[in-house]
Amino acid sequence: MAACAALVPLTIMAGSSPASAQATFCWTGGPDVRKGDTTRAEITQQAHNTWQDYVWRSSDIYFCDWGSAGPCPYSWAKTKSVTWQWSVGVIVGGQNNPTTALLQILPSFGRTTTSTVSFTSGVNVPRGKHAQALHVVVRRWRKGDFVGAFRLNGKQCTVRNQGVPNFPGREYYWDGNYRWGSWSDNIAVDDYNTIRVY
Repeated sequence: MAACAALVPLTIMAGSSPASAQATFCWTGGPDVRKGDTTRAEITQQAHNTWQDYVWRSSDIYFCDWGSAGPCPYSWAKTKSVTWQWSVGVIVGGQNNPTTALLQILPSFGRTTTSTVSFTSGVNVPRGKHAQALHVVVRRWRKGDFVGAFRLNGKQCTVRNQGVPNFPGREYYWDGNYRWGSWSDNIAVDDYNTIRVY
């Protein structure tokens, strides 16, 4: 797995987190690092090679009999819609941060798409071999970290919490260059249909 020459920023997350433009804010508790609405995920490394993910396999499996003159012409002339996940194998780690919140930063997490493909060409299947129509997603492994967070500055503060005035809290400040946490996934880079002979 080769390291990228430069970091590639992903889509900026939008959410209900405190605005990053705010210099400081008082919070009644929580981790030492909190994400903001401009916290972003950046790629730091990705695999040079891709791999094939069979997201759909036809149940119609053709067999070229040993007794045939061979090879046997075969085609699967149908149209098929396949729903598949854009990114799989997502792993997120953060310094005491809720994983569900961090996953929102990755634009590909949980996203699904549907491909409609038509099988119009065929193959010649050697004697004793099988043929099966497939829909393939080409994936690439990536990893990275998060950039930008609210961090504790060590100061005490007070806030109004659920009607209670002067509730003790801790003061956070925005650090847009702070790198923290980690993530990895297998993202789709292409998809196509084919007939596999085996």
